[in-house]
Amino acid sequence: MQQHGLLGSVITIKIYKDIFFLLLLLLLAWLLTRITELSCPFSFILKYRSRRDAIARTIR
Repeated sequence: MQQHGLLGSVITIKIYKDIFFLLLLLLLAWLLTRITELSCPFSFILKYRSRRDAIARTIR
């Protein structure tokens, strides 16, 4: 009887772990999308600036 209860608690812990892991993965994916959204304009500005500098150099 005691062992069965222990087994049940272990199974529930595993289920909770899986749910927690899935939530963590979703959070990480959301954070990654947010970070890329934030960093994309910066990278675009940097690319634009370097391209503009290159064009200015070729004109000179």
